[in-house]
Amino acid sequence: ALNDIGRVYYYLGDYRKSLEYYQRALIVSEVIKDEKLIAFSSINIGIILMYQNNFDEALKYMNVALDKAMKTNDRITAANALLNIGTLNCRKGDCNFSLKYYFRSLKLIKGMGIREEFISLLNIAEVLTEDKRYSEAIDYYYQALSICRKNNYRDGLNYTYMGLASLYNETGRYNDAIQYASAALGIAVEIDNLEQQHDIYGILSSCYESLKQYEDAYKYKF
Repeated sequence: ALNDIGRVYYYLGDYRKSLEYYQRALIVSEVIKDEKLIAFSSINIGIILMYQNNFDEALKYMNVALDKAMKTNDRITAANALLNIGTLNCRKGDCNFSLKYYFRSLKLIKGMGIREEFISLLNIAEVLTEDKRYSEAIDYYYQALSICRKNNYRDGLNYTYMGLASLYNETGRYNDAIQYASAALGIAVEIDNLEQQHDIYGILSSCYESLKQYEDAYKYKF
């Protein structure tokens, strides 16, 4: 119940109150020696601390969560902890170091076809793209795409389409980039995500400009 109240405050954007309830939930879970609940509460606390840019403290809680989850053979919670540790390292400026955590997460849940597997694949693809390891990145993007299509993850599909569009734009495959950017734009309009629409317009404009199709490029200028 305390974690549920914390989640409500989290969605309301009140991180201070959310953190308070997550910490109370952790204390209760420690008193009753419920290691799965300790892991769950620790991840919740770590996420709030991450949003508050308290990365080092967040890492401590994520590592506690990982330790408890591994001891109880809770692969999904362990994968979540690993994903968050990877993200924290990336936010601290070492995205290449984060790769090892994304790969560990993927290894834990490979083949389960769940959201954590998709996030692992997408994060790996994004870091590989940033590192200009394009052919490897494409492979992971397509694995992520497969999971999204099987499970109808609309938001996941959009992030994957956008990732592929950006990659193909960077590598000069402009028609492929336009194909994926257009697919992403359709979803972004459907779900009324203006920030994504803005980013996709930028990709489309860049692609058309590179193809010297200036009239089309101008249509997507913002």
